[in-house]
Amino acid sequence: MVSTVEQVESELRDFARLQARAGLADADSQRAEVAEAIRAELPQQAANAEILARAWLAKEYADLAAEAASWPSPTDVDRLDAAFAECEAHQVLVLRGVAEPDATTTVAAAPEGLRGALWFAPTDVWRAVDQGILATTLWRPDGRPAAVGEHLHTAVTGCLGRHGLAVRDADGRVEVACRWQRRP
Repeated sequence: MVSTVEQVESELRDFARLQARAGLADADSQRAEVAEAIRAELPQQAANAEILARAWLAKEYADLAAEAASWPSPTDVDRLDAAFAECEAHQVLVLRGVAEPDATTTVAAAPEGLRGALWFAPTDVWRAVDQGILATTLWRPDGRPAAVGEHLHTAVTGCLGRHGLAVRDADGRVEVACRWQRRP
Protein backbone atom coordinates (compact mmCIF):
# COMPACT_ATOMS: atom_id res chain seq x y z
CA MET A 1 0.00 0.00 0.00
CA VAL A 2 1.27 3.47 -0.92
CA SER A 3 1.68 5.85 2.02
CA THR A 4 0.09 9.27 1.99
CA VAL A 5 3.53 10.92 1.80
CA GLU A 6 4.48 8.78 -1.20
CA GLN A 7 1.18 9.58 -2.88
CA VAL A 8 1.62 13.32 -2.30
CA GLU A 9 5.19 13.16 -3.60
CA SER A 10 3.96 11.32 -6.71
CA GLU A 11 1.35 14.00 -7.30
CA LEU A 12 3.95 16.74 -6.86
CA ARG A 13 6.28 15.04 -9.33
CA ASP A 14 3.37 14.91 -11.76
CA PHE A 15 2.79 18.63 -11.17
CA ALA A 16 6.44 19.22 -12.14
CA ARG A 17 5.90 17.11 -15.28
CA LEU A 18 2.85 19.15 -16.25
CA GLN A 19 4.65 22.44 -15.62
CA ALA A 20 7.54 21.39 -17.87
CA ARG A 21 5.34 20.06 -20.65
CA ALA A 22 2.88 22.94 -20.62
CA GLY A 23 5.69 25.43 -21.10
CA LEU A 24 3.45 28.31 -20.04
CA ALA A 25 6.03 29.87 -17.72
CA ASP A 26 9.79 30.29 -17.76
CA ALA A 27 12.00 27.83 -15.85
CA ASP A 28 12.39 30.12 -12.81
CA SER A 29 8.63 30.54 -12.48
CA GLN A 30 8.08 26.80 -12.89
CA ARG A 31 10.69 26.08 -10.21
CA ALA A 32 9.07 28.60 -7.87
CA GLU A 33 5.61 27.08 -8.38
CA VAL A 34 6.82 23.53 -7.82
CA ALA A 35 8.83 24.55 -4.73
CA GLU A 36 5.81 26.38 -3.33
CA ALA A 37 3.66 23.29 -3.87
CA ILE A 38 6.26 21.12 -2.12
CA ARG A 39 6.34 23.48 0.87
CA ALA A 40 2.53 23.46 1.04
CA GLU A 41 1.93 19.75 0.50
CA LEU A 42 5.06 18.23 2.07
CA PRO A 43 5.94 20.57 4.93
CA GLN A 44 8.46 18.04 6.23
CA GLN A 45 10.43 18.71 3.02
CA ALA A 46 10.11 22.51 3.16
CA ALA A 47 13.86 22.97 3.71
CA ASN A 48 14.55 20.89 0.58
CA ALA A 49 11.77 22.33 -1.59
CA GLU A 50 14.07 24.26 -3.96
CA ILE A 51 16.43 21.31 -4.38
CA LEU A 52 13.58 18.88 -5.04
CA ALA A 53 11.90 21.29 -7.48
CA ARG A 54 15.15 21.72 -9.44
CA ALA A 55 15.78 17.98 -9.54
CA TRP A 56 12.27 17.00 -10.55
CA LEU A 57 12.07 19.68 -13.22
CA ALA A 58 15.53 18.80 -14.57
CA LYS A 59 14.37 15.21 -15.05
CA GLU A 60 11.19 16.38 -16.76
CA TYR A 61 13.09 18.77 -19.07
CA ALA A 62 15.45 15.95 -20.07
CA ASP A 63 12.55 13.54 -20.71
CA LEU A 64 10.73 16.22 -22.69
CA ALA A 65 13.76 17.01 -24.86
CA ALA A 66 14.31 13.32 -25.62
CA GLU A 67 10.66 12.80 -26.51
CA ALA A 68 10.42 15.98 -28.60
CA ALA A 69 13.07 14.66 -30.97
CA SER A 70 10.50 12.16 -32.29
CA TRP A 71 7.54 14.53 -32.61
CA PRO A 72 6.09 15.28 -36.02
CA SER A 73 6.45 18.67 -37.58
CA PRO A 74 4.24 20.56 -37.17
CA THR A 75 2.88 19.50 -33.80
CA ASP A 76 -0.66 20.34 -32.75
CA VAL A 77 0.78 23.18 -30.66
CA ASP A 78 2.52 24.56 -33.76
CA ARG A 79 -0.86 24.49 -35.52
CA LEU A 80 -2.50 26.14 -32.50
CA ASP A 81 0.11 28.90 -32.49
CA ALA A 82 -0.53 29.56 -36.18
CA ALA A 83 -4.30 29.64 -35.62
CA PHE A 84 -3.88 31.92 -32.60
CA ALA A 85 -1.73 34.31 -34.62
CA GLU A 86 -4.45 34.45 -37.28
CA CYS A 87 -7.11 35.09 -34.62
CA GLU A 88 -5.02 37.88 -33.10
CA ALA A 89 -4.56 39.44 -36.55
CA HIS A 90 -8.36 39.68 -36.67
CA GLN A 91 -8.63 41.38 -33.25
CA VAL A 92 -9.44 38.25 -31.26
CA LEU A 93 -7.34 38.36 -28.12
CA VAL A 94 -5.73 35.02 -27.21
CA LEU A 95 -4.84 34.53 -23.56
CA ARG A 96 -2.72 31.46 -22.88
CA GLY A 97 -2.63 29.86 -19.45
CA VAL A 98 -4.66 32.43 -17.51
CA ALA A 99 -7.21 32.08 -14.76
CA GLU A 100 -10.70 33.44 -15.32
CA PRO A 101 -10.26 36.54 -13.12
CA ASP A 102 -7.17 37.51 -15.14
CA ALA A 103 -9.01 36.91 -18.40
CA THR A 104 -11.91 39.04 -17.20
CA THR A 105 -9.60 41.91 -16.22
CA THR A 106 -7.64 41.74 -19.48
CA VAL A 107 -10.74 41.68 -21.67
CA ALA A 108 -12.31 44.57 -19.74
CA ALA A 109 -9.15 46.64 -20.27
CA ALA A 110 -8.77 45.72 -23.95
CA PRO A 111 -8.65 48.52 -26.49
CA GLU A 112 -11.56 49.52 -28.69
CA GLY A 113 -12.05 47.26 -31.69
CA LEU A 114 -11.61 43.95 -29.90
CA ARG A 115 -13.79 41.33 -31.61
CA GLY A 116 -13.52 38.74 -28.87
CA ALA A 117 -11.21 36.77 -26.63
CA LEU A 118 -10.17 33.12 -26.62
CA TRP A 119 -8.57 31.94 -23.39
CA PHE A 120 -7.62 28.86 -21.45
CA ALA A 121 -6.20 28.12 -18.01
CA PRO A 122 -3.10 26.10 -17.08
CA THR A 123 -5.35 23.22 -15.99
CA ASP A 124 -6.82 23.15 -19.50
CA VAL A 125 -3.31 22.75 -20.91
CA TRP A 126 -2.54 19.98 -18.43
CA ARG A 127 -5.60 18.14 -19.72
CA ALA A 128 -4.32 18.58 -23.27
CA VAL A 129 -0.94 17.16 -22.21
CA ASP A 130 -2.54 14.01 -20.84
CA GLN A 131 -5.81 13.63 -22.76
CA GLY A 132 -5.34 15.47 -26.05
CA ILE A 133 -8.20 17.95 -25.51
CA LEU A 134 -7.70 21.68 -24.96
CA ALA A 135 -10.84 23.28 -23.56
CA THR A 136 -10.94 26.97 -24.43
CA THR A 137 -13.38 29.72 -23.58
CA LEU A 138 -14.53 32.13 -26.29
CA TRP A 139 -15.92 35.46 -25.17
CA ARG A 140 -17.46 38.41 -26.93
CA PRO A 141 -15.78 41.77 -26.22
CA ASP A 142 -18.17 42.30 -23.29
CA GLY A 143 -17.00 39.10 -21.59
CA ARG A 144 -20.12 37.07 -22.35
CA PRO A 145 -19.72 33.67 -24.02
CA ALA A 146 -19.91 33.56 -27.80
CA ALA A 147 -22.68 31.19 -28.81
CA VAL A 148 -22.57 28.56 -31.51
CA GLY A 149 -23.67 30.17 -34.77
CA GLU A 150 -22.49 33.67 -33.88
CA HIS A 151 -20.04 35.18 -36.34
CA LEU A 152 -17.23 35.26 -33.75
CA HIS A 153 -17.72 31.59 -32.89
CA THR A 154 -17.89 30.55 -36.53
CA ALA A 155 -14.79 32.60 -37.42
CA VAL A 156 -12.65 31.23 -34.58
CA THR A 157 -13.69 27.60 -34.96
CA GLY A 158 -13.24 27.91 -38.72
CA CYS A 159 -9.74 29.30 -38.19
CA LEU A 160 -8.82 26.39 -35.93
CA GLY A 161 -10.20 23.97 -38.52
CA ARG A 162 -8.19 25.60 -41.34
CA HIS A 163 -5.09 24.86 -39.31
CA GLY A 164 -5.95 21.17 -39.05
CA LEU A 165 -7.48 21.18 -35.59
CA ALA A 166 -10.82 19.50 -34.94
CA VAL A 167 -13.18 21.37 -32.61
CA ARG A 168 -16.42 20.66 -30.82
CA ASP A 169 -18.62 22.55 -28.40
CA ALA A 170 -18.98 21.21 -24.89
CA ASP A 171 -20.75 22.97 -22.04
CA GLY A 172 -20.20 26.43 -23.47
CA ARG A 173 -16.54 25.87 -24.24
CA VAL A 174 -14.74 25.20 -27.49
CA GLU A 175 -12.81 21.94 -27.18
CA VAL A 176 -9.86 21.54 -29.53
CA ALA A 177 -8.48 18.08 -30.28
CA CYS A 178 -4.86 18.78 -29.54
CA ARG A 179 -1.93 16.81 -28.19
CA TRP A 180 -0.04 19.47 -26.26
CA GLN A 181 3.52 18.99 -27.48
CA ARG A 182 5.29 22.29 -26.94
CA ARG A 183 8.89 22.01 -28.00
CA PRO A 184 11.41 22.74 -25.26
